[in-house]
Formats: sequence, C-alpha cells, structure tokens
Amino acid sequence: MMMMHRLLIVDDEPYTVDGLYDLFNELPELELEIYKAYSAVEALRHTERIKFDIVLTDIRMPTMSGLELQQEIRRQWPRCKVIFLTGYSDFHYAQAALQNGGYNYLLKTDGDEQIISTVVRAIEELSSELENEQVTLAAKHKMQLALPSLQRDYVWSLLHGGAGSFDTMGRQFDELGMPLDADCPVYPVYGRVDAWWDNINYSDQSLLLYAIQNIIEEYLCPSSRMLTLVFDRCKLLLLIQPGNVGAEMEGEAVEKAWMRLMVFVQKTLESIQTSCNQLLHLTLSFSAGGCPVPWERLGKKIDDLKLQLMCGPGNEREMILYETTPDASAADRHGDNESGLESRRSSIDLLEMYLLNGQEESFLTAYRRLTAAVGSLPKTANSQRLELYCKLATMFLGYINRYGLSDLPEIDWVKLTNIEEHASWEHAVEYFEALGKALLSRKRTDSYNRGNEIICKVNQYVEKNLAKDLSLTQIAEHVFLNPAYLSRLYKQFSGVGLSEFIVNLRMAKSKEMLKQPKYKIHEIASDVGFDSAYFTRFFKKQTNMTPQEYRNQFLLSHRT
Repeated sequence: MMMMHRLLIVDDEPYTVDGLYDLFNELPELELEIYKAYSAVEALRHTERIKFDIVLTDIRMPTMSGLELQQEIRRQWPRCKVIFLTGYSDFHYAQAALQNGGYNYLLKTDGDEQIISTVVRAIEELSSELENEQVTLAAKHKMQLALPSLQRDYVWSLLHGGAGSFDTMGRQFDELGMPLDADCPVYPVYGRVDAWWDNINYSDQSLLLYAIQNIIEEYLCPSSRMLTLVFDRCKLLLLIQPGNVGAEMEGEAVEKAWMRLMVFVQKTLESIQTSCNQLLHLTLSFSAGGCPVPWERLGKKIDDLKLQLMCGPGNEREMILYETTPDASAADRHGDNESGLESRRSSIDLLEMYLLNGQEESFLTAYRRLTAAVGSLPKTANSQRLELYCKLATMFLGYINRYGLSDLPEIDWVKLTNIEEHASWEHAVEYFEALGKALLSRKRTDSYNRGNEIICKVNQYVEKNLAKDLSLTQIAEHVFLNPAYLSRLYKQFSGVGLSEFIVNLRMAKSKEMLKQPKYKIHEIASDVGFDSAYFTRFFKKQTNMTPQEYRNQFLLSHRT
C-alpha cells in the first residue's frame, strides 16, 4: 500500500495551476493529496499549517519568488522536494535553485509526461529516504540508547506471563541484544540498594545505578554471560549463565561449569558490596539462587528470592543470602503461596492494561488464571483472597471513574466494595468477571458511537462545503484528527473511502442540478467545487457523458 503524499502547485498564472491540478487529479494511482496556490504568499499560508512532501512552483512570481518560497519551505519542511517550473530565460535561476537544495527544474514547455515522471521520481525518493542509511544509523543509535529499558520491560513481562510464548524467546533476545541463551537455564540473583543518600535527586540516582551496574558487570562478566536489570529505581536483577557452556558439552562437564559459576558468583557478591560501599557510599543486599532454573520457572524463583531478602535476619543491611538447596528458600518458611502472591500482585498490572486497551480475550484469560491460583489456596489463606479482592475492586473503581461509567446497570456498589456480600469466593470471582465483561462491552459501544459521531460530522461538513476546499487535511482539522487516521477511520466505519464519498456526493448533486435547466454548467461546476473545464472531464470520466450530454438525455427522456 502506497503512502499518501501531499503536492502543492504554485504559480501566479491560474491557467497553469488549474491545468496541473487537473492533470494530477486524474492520476489516483499516485496517491496524491493535491493543493494549489496562485502566489507564493498563499503557498506559505498553506505550508504554515500543512506538511507538504512535494512543491511544484514557478520561479518568477510577484511579491515573493519561487526561490524565496523554497528557502521558507526548507526551514519548515526540510525533506520537502521542491520542483521548479521555469522559462528558457530563467535557466540561471534554476541552477541557483538546485545549488540551494531544490530537487529539480522543468521547462514550462515540457510535456505532461515529463512533469509526471519528475513527480513520480520525487515520490520514489521520498519513500527510499525512509530506508536511507543515515536515518537507519540514527535509528540504530537511538535503539541502543533505548535497549536497557526495552530489555527490562521484556524481562518484566516474561516474569509475569505477558511476553508471549517461550518459543520465541531466542528471537526476542537477539532483537533486544540480550547476551543470554534462551535454550539454557539461567542463574538468578536478586538485589537491592538498601538506602539512598538523604536528599538525593533523580539525576544522581540514575548515575549511581549506572555505576552499580558497571561494578557488577566488571566483576562478573569475564567469567559469564549476564544481564543486569534495574527495577523501581532500587531493585537489581542479575541473570547469569556460564560463559563457556557450549552445545558440545554435556552431562558432568555442564554440571561442573554451573557449579563453578555459582561458587564464583556467590563469593564475588561480597567484593561487589565492598566496592559499592567504598566507591559510591551505598550499601547493597543480595539474595542468590540455589541452582539454575529454566526460564519458565524464573518468575516464581525471583519471587522466592525477593521474599528471602525481605525476611532476612539481622539489621537487613548489606545482606548476602543463599538458597542452600533448590527447595530451601524463604518460600519454604512462609509457604510457596506467599511468594506466588507477589507474582499475582504484579499480574494485576497486566490485567489493568488489558482492560484499558479493550483486549477482552486477554483480559479474561489473565483474570481466570489469577483467580484460579488464589482459589486453589487452602482455606486458611483468606487474607490473600481479601487482598486480591481489594486490588480488583480498586482496579475496577479506577476504570469506572476514569471513563464515567458509574451509571452502568451491572455495577452493584455493595458487592463491589464488600467481599462479605458474596456467598463464596467463587461467587465473587463470577461477579468480577461479569463486571469486567460489562465494562469492556460498554467501552466497545462507546468507541463505536464516538466513531459514528465523527463520521456524521465529516459527512455534514462535506455536504455543506462541496464548493470549498475538501482536502483530507482540511476535513481532518475540522474533526481534530490526524489526516491519515481519519482516512482509515472513515473507511472502517462507512465501508467506503472518504474521497469516494466526496466524489459520489458531488456526482449526485451535479446530476440533480443538471436536471434543472435554470442552472448553467459553469454554475453547477462551481457549486460542486470545480472549474468548468475540469468539471467536464471529471463528469465524463464518471458517466462517459459530458454534463451537457447528460442534461440533454434527461430532458429528452422526460419529453417523451
């Protein structure tokens, strides 16, 4: 699908402007939105509010020349291709224009094919510039700057079940530049900054976090592949794999490599603590896993390590805690379900995202998984059910207030705010699911109504302004939308393109007026937004008859 481009035609000779306007209007395959201006000053008024991709302009014009116009356009739209129209005597002006960044020049004596081919080349160059090496390099540089955030977001989503299939991890790791093997288990270490300095500002905090990551990687990277991620401005997650485990290694050799890695990491954490304390005057605590874990179990393992750190002994500063066996963690002392609840709390964020985005299927899947996990807990875990109930109620209340949905009949305020109003946990789960479905249904309905309201406004505007500028940009400004988005929205809701609707409306009005002899052809043309010459070509293209032939045929048929 071609990208739509905007073309502005500028000349102080109306005949030239109108002729070129008609020429390009008859080439819908170029996907051009076409504007015209009869002076450079009028053209500037257009460029102040509309982004143009191509400008076709005369050089010699009163008040402001095409060269001066080009300089103004370049200041505002530097990627715009300016094509100059020139007479033989303007040749030295054309050379100056090209030296100052003009795209090309054409002689006014050149035929239509030459003009069209030049504009087509400009369109092709605009498209190829999107893949220009400099643009690509700049994008890659920006991508590198964004990678830490993208990596963190992906791992967070992976831990909480929102990153899609584990089968695609390898590709995601490659795309995000993550130096880990998706087919290999991972050894996790959870850490935190115990306390920040008093009155530390955001910028200093960011620099210190960067320094902490550098210290960690300086100590651990030479013997391992690893990724260090920062969450919530104070929490650290180290994901580590042996640097020397290859596909050819197996059995005892692999076990020894993992054992060496775990011993190395555990004994190096103290050095990391000491360096951070001495160099940055910050204390860090760590909770290290007892064994490598598959990626599928990483989320639960991180919850275990978090809980182990939260419940650590002593003054809770500069701790280093280890799991002595795969099953001996803080979760054993407090119950597997306790650490699992940490993951379920995070799942509320995903649930809220699905609700806000109107993703009903994803919402229901995540909701049922979350409530089933809590429902499977022993009867003694009522406090956990109450906590989840309150979080769900808060999520729904926020959504209701944000979108003004308090009049929704499905809302039972007593049941929403009081768990004791439900006969059982299962009844509460059913109530919240029904409420979620009702809210999502209302969101779809409201979205559909807003879309239809916009379409009605567009149709009314077009009907009232058939004789005026009905460019996509002008209509989009009327309904406060981006032109490209309006074009897609109109087609989605009405089933026809906006330009097709305008053509059909102009044709309908033209035919109706042609049936009445009191209207002259040029008056009809003006009333539907055309000059007489173009109206005749336009009408014949649509009906295979000129306006006069259509009128004669209609009058003849009604006489007989």
